[in-house]
Formats: sequence, structure tokens, C-alpha cells
Amino acid sequence: MSIQIGRSLSLFYIIFVFYAWAQCSLHTDCTSCTQDDGVLGIGSCCWNPSTSTCQATLLSGLCASGSTGVTYNCPTNPPSDFTYTDKFGRNYTLPFIASAYGDFNQAQVCLSNTVPDAQLIAVYNDSNNCSSVLALLPSQNTIVVAFRGTQGTTQFVITELNLILQGPLVPFPPGGNVFSYFSSCFLGIWNAGLGANLQSLKQANPDYGLWVFGHSLGAALASLTSTYAVYKNISNSNDVKLITTGQPRTGDLNYAIAHDSFIPHSYRLVNVADLVTKLPVKVNLDATNAFHHHFEIWYNQNMLIGANFKVCKQAEDSTCSSSTSLIQSLSYDYHNTYFNTSINTWFENGCI
Repeated sequence: MSIQIGRSLSLFYIIFVFYAWAQCSLHTDCTSCTQDDGVLGIGSCCWNPSTSTCQATLLSGLCASGSTGVTYNCPTNPPSDFTYTDKFGRNYTLPFIASAYGDFNQAQVCLSNTVPDAQLIAVYNDSNNCSSVLALLPSQNTIVVAFRGTQGTTQFVITELNLILQGPLVPFPPGGNVFSYFSSCFLGIWNAGLGANLQSLKQANPDYGLWVFGHSLGAALASLTSTYAVYKNISNSNDVKLITTGQPRTGDLNYAIAHDSFIPHSYRLVNVADLVTKLPVKVNLDATNAFHHHFEIWYNQNMLIGANFKVCKQAEDSTCSSSTSLIQSLSYDYHNTYFNTSINTWFENGCI
């Protein structure tokens, strides 16, 4: 009797698997595919970008490697009205981030040597030792905010432990949840004067756009700041450009979705196998508790002048920097070397 029941269950399972496979194969686009939850939540579908096919989940309930079951992670193109260029990153993102690593005088010297018409307004620090600069760039009709990364052993350890151990998530007003240490640093800088001064500058220069840059910890803060500035109606969504270097996963899937809705002109630069961009570590790229937002720019060999880079169409893209190994990430200091420059120490010699 038990053998007969076992055979019946096996037959039922085979029929069910075949049905799920057949149902998934009917979908011809990623959105409809990933929104198919199967029968009673069993046998959901996954999209394979490399073959443009919809497939059923594996026996584990997970998508096969290279496939996604998250609609947000469907391949999409960056906005055509702001295409990332190496020139923009090298001439603006790099020097403004580098300036944020110094004090006011050091930041001023750095910008004078790299972006001569930049007008430094202020440097902000908070109790968490987070720091940013605020500047005007009249030649580009824009306001610039830039954040430095971790500085000193203590802050580095705190940040990395929060990421490795996946510290607690807290709600972020524009939407979703972000890692608590990032939220604390952001609020500290914002309330230290950045928020009020940014609003005043925007009111005094209503036609100016807003560029926000950041590295490492500062990349996460740049992401939060740009999102919050639009959420608070300080700037319009289409007037804001965000470019980060070495950005860790900043919040959950819902934060990534919220960020993209407020900041469509957003790029995350990754130097080859930068370890911090893999944090918090995810074995399954579809895991939603920590999720990158769009769009990754992957320099897959080096960041010399003229280096090739790939514009990744998925927020969590298995064909981009996620394809590099942990061993490769540990083989070189990719994290602090952007545009072939030590981004965290360049200010010490005046950025020359």
C-alpha cells in the first residue's frame, strides 16, 4: 500500500513539475515571467536574460544561476538623457569625492587644482565621523554634494562589521529599509547643516541641478541623500545625477525600488572586483534583504584612461562584477583605487 502511495506521489510530482515548466515557458518577457508565482506559490517562474527564456524554479525553489525571479531585477536600459561617460566620472566624480576626504582647506586646494570654477561652500562632519562637501559648479549650473568613505581603523571596522553581519535595517522615509549605520550617518550629516544649506542653495539657484557623489560608506550616503533631496522636494527628480564608487548594498529591495523612482539618473561604478560592492555578501542574488539599485558600471579590467566598461542592465547582474571571485577581490586594493588614483589619499598632495 505504502509503495503504491509513493508511486502515486512521485507521478503527481512529475506531472506538477512538467506543468510548471510548460506554464513558465509560455511567457516571452521578463515581467510577466517573474510575476508568475505558479500554483499556490509553488513552481514560480524565473527569467534567464542570456537566453531570453522563462523557466521554472529548481527543486530548491530558487532560480538557476544567471536567472532571476525578481521583477525589479529584469534587464532594463539606463535613461537615454544621461549616459555615463568615463570623462564625466574622471573629471567630476573623482575630484569631488577626493576633496571630501580632506578638511576645508585641503578640499579647496584639491578642487582648485582639478575643477577650478568649483566654489566650495562647506564641509560637514557628524558624531559618526562621516563627512561631506557642498559646492557650487557655475560652469555646469549645478550644486554638488560629495561624501568620503571610511576614515580610520575604528570607522572601517564598524562599517565592515555592519555589512558582514548584515546589521539591522531601519525604515527610510522615501521607501524601503536601509542599514541602520548608513541611516545614522546620513541623518547626522543632514542635520549638521547639509540639509538646510542645500535647500538654501537650491532656492537661491532654482535653475541649478544637483550632482551627488560618494565613495564606499560615502557612496551609501550619497544614495540616501539624493533620494531624500527629491523626496523632500528640494530638487526635481530629472535634475539630479548620482554617481558612486565602491558602493555597498545600501538597503533592501524596496529601498532599491524607491531609490530608482526618485533618482532615475543613477550609476554605481565598480572597479573590477571591488570587495565592498559585494557586501553584505549574498549567495543568492535574488535575496531581497539587501539589494543594489541600478545601474552598475563595471570596469572589468582596469580604470586607466580609455578603459572599457560595461553598462549592466540588471541591478543584481550575475554577468558583471558579481561574477568575480572573492580571491580576486582580495588580490588587489580595487576598493580604494578608482580611475587609477588612490581616491582616499589623493587630497594629501593637492589632487595633482
